[in-house]
Amino acid sequence: MNTEQVLDTLIEALKEKKGKDKIIFSLFQLKKFIALVEAAEREACAKICESLITEGDPYPANFVLKTCAKTIRARNE
Repeated sequence: MNTEQVLDTLIEALKEKKGKDKIIFSLFQLKKFIALVEAAEREACAKICESLITEGDPYPANFVLKTCAKTIRARNE
């Protein structure tokens, strides 16, 4: 999910509450939260790629998996 999708999902979820439990967030806090969620999701995906690397297996599979993990982590930059 990107930032806009997370915000849309959060807004939809808050609409369903119908005012029962109100929590107030600043836009800055929401964006920071979303950035943390996105970073955690990227890291989880990169770790999955790395978990598929087999020791002693040269190219191309390990190279591709290492490149995928590196590329996923670089999306933060």
